[in-house]
Amino acid sequence: MLHSRDGETSARVVIGLEDASPRSRAALLAFLPYLRVGVDVIAPRGLIAPELDGPAWRRRAFESARDAVPSDAAAVVTAGQGGPTGAALHSVAERRGLQSFVVQTDVLTPYAAPLPAEATVLSWSADDADFWRSGREDLTLLAVGSQRLWQLGHHSGEDDPAADGAPGSADTASRASADPASRAGEGADPSADVTEDRTDPTSVPSPVVLGQLSRIELPSRLAARAASSFCRDGVARYLPEAGETGRLARTQHRLWERRGIEVLPAGTDPLTLRAPVVSILAAEVLEVAARGGEAWVHAPGAPGWVHEFWHRYGMRRHGTPTPAPAMPEEEPAARIAREVENRVEGVA
Repeated sequence: MLHSRDGETSARVVIGLEDASPRSRAALLAFLPYLRVGVDVIAPRGLIAPELDGPAWRRRAFESARDAVPSDAAAVVTAGQGGPTGAALHSVAERRGLQSFVVQTDVLTPYAAPLPAEATVLSWSADDADFWRSGREDLTLLAVGSQRLWQLGHHSGEDDPAADGAPGSADTASRASADPASRAGEGADPSADVTEDRTDPTSVPSPVVLGQLSRIELPSRLAARAASSFCRDGVARYLPEAGETGRLARTQHRLWERRGIEVLPAGTDPLTLRAPVVSILAAEVLEVAARGGEAWVHAPGAPGWVHEFWHRYGMRRHGTPTPAPAMPEEEPAARIAREVENRVEGVA
């Protein structure tokens, strides 16, 4: 579906939205109120995003994202070319000579999709920008901060500011792999010896281990062992991610339950649990820390790049909570709008 809104100037930008997760909406839609140029948003049919409601917006269906890009567009803005919408828009941008902007929506691993040619990258930090560029010289790098973390940090103690109107806003789907069923639960860990003792339910909520069994970046056996060891030593609960639907993943869940581990319903928003969280790569570690909660990472035997990942994001192992991420002085959404506008109006 194409959502269009006129601007105060003749320039127009096209935004590609892959999903309605809080991270995607924060990165790609939160800057709309600051933007004076015309906007066209390409989004999957049926996607619900309150930012696209209201009388100022026009809507029409289209056959192909490539065909939906207006002839007067000056730039495309996406989360990268890892999804179908982003890939299509950056292909159009390259063919027509439009500017390409990529806004970081999630934590970055070595498995992140390559950046489009000659793109302007709006990253969470200078370290992320340098990591993502992978030595390339054709990119323009701008560290603007994370709008999602900024929202959570400025609304700590309140309900999730991005949750309203976004079904499934737990964002667990964004942590699932592109082909989760084929990998979920590979290498279930039946050897883990998990204690039957549980914490008093009236006390401080026990930690929640965020599922990582379907992450394409990690061996599933490593993820299972990490969860098993923390649940054994930390008396924690386990929250499956959305992709843990395969036979071996379900077997691992049943094994944990038989050994006294509480397995929470998949799709539960970790931020609504108001409990400490533990993970290997999940962005929720930073999100909980941004709200002032306790969050750690845990993965005995993890490869070296995971330790680099933890260092880059300031994530801490169990014992010392991960500190709240540093916040920029300017709201990232306002900075993104200004950077896009200045560059687009310069060529419009």
